[in-house]
Amino acid sequence: MNVFHQPTLFVDQEDRVMAWYLPEILTKKRQNEIIDKTTSIEDVLKKSIKGGKDWRTDSKYFLKRGVGGCINVSPAWFQQGRNLHLNDPEVSLLLKQSTSVQRWVQDMQSTFEVVNAMSRILHPKQHEIGRSAINRLRKTPTILKDPVAGKLGLLHWTTVFSAIAVILNRSCPYHRDAQSATEGLDLMLTVGEYDGAFMQLQPLNVQLLYNPGTVVALSGPLVRHRVSCHKPGRLCLAFYMREAVHQKVGCTRIPWMSAYGS
Repeated sequence: MNVFHQPTLFVDQEDRVMAWYLPEILTKKRQNEIIDKTTSIEDVLKKSIKGGKDWRTDSKYFLKRGVGGCINVSPAWFQQGRNLHLNDPEVSLLLKQSTSVQRWVQDMQSTFEVVNAMSRILHPKQHEIGRSAINRLRKTPTILKDPVAGKLGLLHWTTVFSAIAVILNRSCPYHRDAQSATEGLDLMLTVGEYDGAFMQLQPLNVQLLYNPGTVVALSGPLVRHRVSCHKPGRLCLAFYMREAVHQKVGCTRIPWMSAYGS
């Protein structure tokens, strides 16, 4: 498996973008701010670790040293297995009930703007569709299962992405993120004080050096990926656009991004 440590764009045979690799592009100041703000939700993260069927919160994937956890935050999403034609999107439970998570979203606004800027460059049409979806939810909160909770959840939601996973000190097996748009790009950033982390992209047969400050954007449903890190101190934020939410609010489908422009 080839190891990459320089900025790289991965495309398929039709020049459609499969992944971007942007190593160490986040400043140390930005990383420290993300880490500092996320300490406020460490108690919430610790409570997320369980055993059982969902590997995302299974204790065996978290380091035994240090605080760990994985939570999802969204102002509008469908719980797994819910039919978008029979159900309305809802605010994620923690964003609805946890004041510390609500404060975290508010405190992260400057980082969300950095993520938005990257999104605008890496996939401009996805950026515009994501922004349109969030604006439609704000204008018509009755689309949501609980409009009152929806207004609160959207109050400080400044990212164009519709969901965020906050992941602390966890490795993960090969997986796809099936709820995202195939043609879109999920965006992941990793920060902290650690070394020796790698992300493997199976269909591309590549291994990415996953040092602090690195950003990876990829097609979640197509590119099976995993992360290995055996040292504590790694925090990952993963940003997603949920295709079912875009359909529910009447947005157009995200198109492919070509290496030569969308």
